[in-house]
Amino acid sequence: MFVVAFVVLFAIFSLSISWRAQPKHTVTLQLIDQTRDIINFSYAGASRENLEHRLILRAQENSRLLRAFGIQNSFTMADVPIYREFGRASTKPLNVTNETWRYLYQKAQHVLGHDAQRNASRLLLAPLVRHLCLRIILGVLFSIDPVSVPKQDVSAITEEINRQWIQSKCDANISKSSRLCSTLMSLGLKSPYREGDTASPEEALAFILPAYETLWRVVLLTFVSAYHRPSDPKIIEMVKPIPACLGLRGLEDEALKLAKGRSRSPTGP
Repeated sequence: MFVVAFVVLFAIFSLSISWRAQPKHTVTLQLIDQTRDIINFSYAGASRENLEHRLILRAQENSRLLRAFGIQNSFTMADVPIYREFGRASTKPLNVTNETWRYLYQKAQHVLGHDAQRNASRLLLAPLVRHLCLRIILGVLFSIDPVSVPKQDVSAITEEINRQWIQSKCDANISKSSRLCSTLMSLGLKSPYREGDTASPEEALAFILPAYETLWRVVLLTFVSAYHRPSDPKIIEMVKPIPACLGLRGLEDEALKLAKGRSRSPTGP
C-alpha cells in the first residue's frame, strides 16, 4: 500500500526523470518532435503567438467532451476570456505547501489501507488507482477530505466518467449522464469561481477531468512499469525517503540521483 501511495504522488515526476535519462536515439528524438508539434499545434499550421487559433483547433477536437460532460474550459472553448479565467482558477489550488503534500500522502495511505482490509484476498489495480486518484484530486481542487467521500460516490463518478468518455468517441448524439451529475451535486463541491457557492456538475467536471483523466493513466502505467522489475534491488531504497524528503533539498537530490541511476540500469525498461 505504501508503494501505490508513493506512485500517486510521484508518477509524473518519475516518468519525467526516466524519460529524460533514456538514450537520445534518432527514433526517440523524432517521436519527441512529433509530440511537440501536437502540443504547440504547429502540425496544423498554428503559430505560437496566435492563441485564438490554437484554442479553436483544440475546441474542435474536444467538442465531443462538451456534449458528453457539458464542460466549458480552455480545452473545449475557443473563447480567450474563458481560457484565461480557467487558467487562473485552476492554478490557484495547485500552489500547495510541502505539508499539504504530506497530508495528501497520509490520506492516500489511509484510503489504500482501508481498501486492503475490505478486500484482503483481491485488489483490482485499475479501479483502485482510479478511485485513489479521484479522491486526491477532489482534495486538492475542492479542499475536501479525500477520505470523507463515500465509496459508492467515488465508484459512480469514476464509472460514469469512463463510460461517457468512451461512448463520446463513437456516439455523436451523446448526452450528459444524470447519474454523474446527481452524484457530483450530492458532494456539495465549492465553486472554483464564486466563493461560497456550490459548483454545478459541469463546473466541477471542467476542473476534475483535465486532472483525473491524465493522472490515473500515468499512475497506472508508472505502477506497472516500476513494480514489474523484481530483479531491481534499488526500488525499495528509492521510495524509502518518500514523502519525508519533500521540501528538503539534500534528500530530494538524493532521491533524484536514485531515480536517474535506476532509469539507466543495463537491464533496460
